[in-house]
Amino acid sequence: MASGSKATNLLVCCDSVDNGSDNIDWSKFPKDLLEEIVFRLVRLSDHINFASVCTSWRSVAVENRSRIPRQIPLVIIPGKFNKETRAFFSLYSGKTYGAHLPELHRNWCCGSSEGWLVIEDDYREEIFLLNPFSRAKIQLPSLSTFSDPQDSADPERLRKFQFVMKAILSSNPDTTSNYVVMAIMVCEEENLSFWRPGNKRWKTLTTRWDPYEDIIYHNGLFYALSNQGPKVDGSLLQPYKTVEFQGYKLDRMNRRWMKIKSIGDQMLFLSDNCSMSLSSRYFPECSRGDSIYFNDDYSQRYFHNTFGCRDTVVFDLADKSFYKGPPFCSNTIIWVTPQPW
Repeated sequence: MASGSKATNLLVCCDSVDNGSDNIDWSKFPKDLLEEIVFRLVRLSDHINFASVCTSWRSVAVENRSRIPRQIPLVIIPGKFNKETRAFFSLYSGKTYGAHLPELHRNWCCGSSEGWLVIEDDYREEIFLLNPFSRAKIQLPSLSTFSDPQDSADPERLRKFQFVMKAILSSNPDTTSNYVVMAIMVCEEENLSFWRPGNKRWKTLTTRWDPYEDIIYHNGLFYALSNQGPKVDGSLLQPYKTVEFQGYKLDRMNRRWMKIKSIGDQMLFLSDNCSMSLSSRYFPECSRGDSIYFNDDYSQRYFHNTFGCRDTVVFDLADKSFYKGPPFCSNTIIWVTPQPW
């Protein structure tokens, strides 16, 4: 063991029982010992198994769920049998799990964060949050509340063409009611709008940096990416495919970007509706650190299957190489992070 590293072994000793282990009252295990066990569990499946032992174990698991490291996201892909089914693919196990999710049929998933999906139903002008694991649903104010048609020069065009480009959550609605849904709303421009539980309408933010291309939430703050920067017109480089990634770290103190060559043991998962990173040290057998997992609109230039399915692509920042990932018969990837109960 390296000097200064923390030991992770835990020895549990139990008194011998004459009639076998079936007579052990697992519910009377000391709470501090159970907390030590929970602290060493990394994978969500282990926490679920731990919580299923008995009521007291579940209570300890729920109290300590914040200790669970962020899990490797699952990929939501179309199901094989009908349009109302979806499949969850696990990068960790390599297995696919079916799920009945009719809410995704013919609807647009404009965001995925904190284990919830943000779904837009253009036909009904509805938008709602969906937990794909529990099927819990939270109705949000309709699309018509984003903007007042009377304030538009072309109300009919506004009604027909407004939609949500992307939406994210600040917190998990399962654990708190104090959360915010932030969205990039496309109507006449790409504006930022937000909603809090209890509000009847979306609140639009007007800033001098409109329009926006992307948003994230980090350490209590929302960050938005404007498209008012320098444009690439393609005169020198045709912008048709991803040839490499360049990483930058935000220096908030000096308000500037610092170029970086490595993200260490982090795995960065990118998609249009969700981006996240997590440490590979918790999942060494199934993941590659210092890498970016993505699904490029033009990834068929690298890997394109016979039946039109596209592969996820892994970009290794160390050697600047692309590697083939699992194939998915979908143009876009929806990453969703499994959440504890």
